[in-house]
Amino acid sequence: MALHIYLAPHLDDAVFSCGGLMARQAANDEGVTVVTVCAGDTPVGELTAFAVELHRRWGGAGSPIAARRAEDRMACGRLGASAVHLEVPDAVYRRSHVGGSSRSTQMKVPSSAHFTRLTKRWSPAWQLCSRKSARRRRASTARRLSAGTSTIA
Repeated sequence: MALHIYLAPHLDDAVFSCGGLMARQAANDEGVTVVTVCAGDTPVGELTAFAVELHRRWGGAGSPIAARRAEDRMACGRLGASAVHLEVPDAVYRRSHVGGSSRSTQMKVPSSAHFTRLTKRWSPAWQLCSRKSARRRRASTARRLSAGTSTIA
């Protein structure tokens, strides 16, 4: 049996982006799991003005994140997928020294977790595209030089 794991940065991202594919895979008796990274609870303490505004728009009492996690589990369940929610708070709850806030959010990370910082320079797709682009630039420069329309300083 095939197992498909969707890594989503936020609640609802995988369902909205790949819901049709996930439903088809589940219908074919393939395992489907959605791992949502930024699904942590609202941090204790003062919220930013933006977070307060979002909570007002979302309405209701209690934790809006708990309600969103429940919605996400229900949506995944309707598609035949299971949901895993990590405890990283969403960006709206993270703080930095910019803007007068000095409190930082502590993230709970499982001891078995392994994180690697990925940058575009380490991405195989980026490296392949970069090599192809470099070959195209060299070929283009060579054509221009042979045509006498370009010089190299």
